[in-house]
Amino acid sequence: MAASSVGFTNLADVAGTPGDTKDTSLPMRLSTPSKSTNDRHKKKGHGTSRRLLPLDLSAFDMTQKSKRIFQKKDLAEAVRRVNMPIMLLQRDPPPSVSEVPESDAAAAGNKDVAILEDGVNINARKYNERRRVAVAKEKELLHLLDEFKTMQLETETLDKIHNQESTGAKEIQRLNAEIDECMLSMEEKATP
Repeated sequence: MAASSVGFTNLADVAGTPGDTKDTSLPMRLSTPSKSTNDRHKKKGHGTSRRLLPLDLSAFDMTQKSKRIFQKKDLAEAVRRVNMPIMLLQRDPPPSVSEVPESDAAAAGNKDVAILEDGVNINARKYNERRRVAVAKEKELLHLLDEFKTMQLETETLDKIHNQESTGAKEIQRLNAEIDECMLSMEEKATP
């Protein structure tokens, strides 16, 4: 048997199954390569080892013994294998991504830019239309305000005339009083 320079057991060099007794110098654990002097994975302070179970017990088969993972790349591969089917079921790719071939990344970028430009143009049209409507309503409002001020002035003038508070009404009252005095003086002269 040949061992690698790092100190891991090369599983390709191991012949037979764990039950074979052809070579007794080989360790019987063939499922996971391990370092011969691996002290960094020992627990300190706790006599019993506790394992965390996944929250979704349906995704974990309790009868199947899982192999221990000592390398980061093995852990990443295991996480990728476990999470990949779940991610594919939960998230569908957007239609624009699924229609674009993977080899044509430049076309996908151009399509995204075209979609973005279309969105900007649509929003600009909406803005311009709403601004035009707002300007028209503002003109109508100013016209109605002018009419309101005119009617308000007319109403105030008519109220003053009705209440005889205007200068014209006062002049009319003065003239009526003079007419009454003249009529009285004429009646006195007519009756001797």
